[in-house]
Order: sequence, then C-alpha cells, then structure tokens
Amino acid sequence: MKNKRFRQYNSIRNNRGTTLVEMIVCFALLAILMVAATEIIHSAMRTYTRVKQSGAGQEISDLICDKIDADLSGAVTKRQIPDVSDDNTEIFYYDKYNRPVHIMNKEGYLYFAYGKDEEESRWSFDSAIYRGYTIQEIKFYKVMPADVDSRSDEDKGDAEFLDNSVYSDDIYKVQLTMYNKKDGEFVTERYIRCRNMNQ
Repeated sequence: MKNKRFRQYNSIRNNRGTTLVEMIVCFALLAILMVAATEIIHSAMRTYTRVKQSGAGQEISDLICDKIDADLSGAVTKRQIPDVSDDNTEIFYYDKYNRPVHIMNKEGYLYFAYGKDEEESRWSFDSAIYRGYTIQEIKFYKVMPADVDSRSDEDKGDAEFLDNSVYSDDIYKVQLTMYNKKDGEFVTERYIRCRNMNQ
C-alpha cells in the first residue's frame, strides 16, 4: 500500500508541467540571445554598408583618375611640358590634338577646359556618375625642377613637388579627395607617366 501511494505521488510529481519560475528563466535567456543576435546583425549591416559605400567611392575615384590618366599620359610635350599651378590644384598641358588643356576641380566636379576659350570647349562627367560624392580637393604634383631645387626655402613658394631623386621628370601624381556626407572623406592617389616626355 505504501509503495502504491509512493508511485502515485511520483506520478503526480512527474506530470506537474512547467513552473512559472522555469518559464521566466527561459524567456530571460531567450531575450538575452535575441539582443545578442540583433546586435551582431546590426553590426554586420553597418560594416556591409560602410564597405559598399567605400567601394562606390573607390569606383568613382578610379573613374576620375582613369580619365585624367588617359588624357595626361598622352600629352604633347614639344610645345610645353605639363605644368602645375602654384597651389597644386590645376594642371596645364597640350593634348594629342595639340589643344591646350586645363584640368581643375570646379564646384566639386572634375572639369576639363580645351582650347583657349574655356567656356566654349569644356567637358565634365554627368553629376549622376558621382553618386552623391563630390571632389573636395584635387591636387597635381610634378617632379621638382632643378632650378627650384637650388632656390632657398623662402623663394620656393607654396608649391609642392615630387622628390626628383626618387621620380623621373615624366611622372605626375594626382591626389584626389572625394567627400560624401554619410561616409566623410575618401582619398586616392595615382601616379601617371607622360609617355611622350622623353621621346
């Protein structure tokens, strides 16, 4: 009789179901796991967006540098060696059609002026190409000429040059700083060789 009652007690005890405390603990653990998973997903999405935007910045920078490279590398140097402005923001040269060319940043976009009348013969990418980016700064650097190297620091002015002990005089550097409100600055550099310079 005693064994029968003990078995009945054990049977009732085993079938009593889940307690409120167990349910609360279960929901608490589930909530912790959900918060952790949400944070991981959110972090992954932020990283993905940043990488995607950076990729877009790189793509646009490459497009701009490719255009400059295509024009400047074929510059005709018999009339004038490509020259850079004193503040390094513009470059002047003659293209393969023997037209004077002037490259600069105009209101955040790459701007080519061909010929003597800049307003009549100009070229730029359509603004849609930039995908929300603008050119914050574009700088051109040429190799330091021998006459500049011999001047005193005061006479050299504000112009910046490439080191003539490292680079040959047919090398030009383009430094491009793109800007987007969401992603900030994106800087890229390109070294361009003027193929006709030493021919």
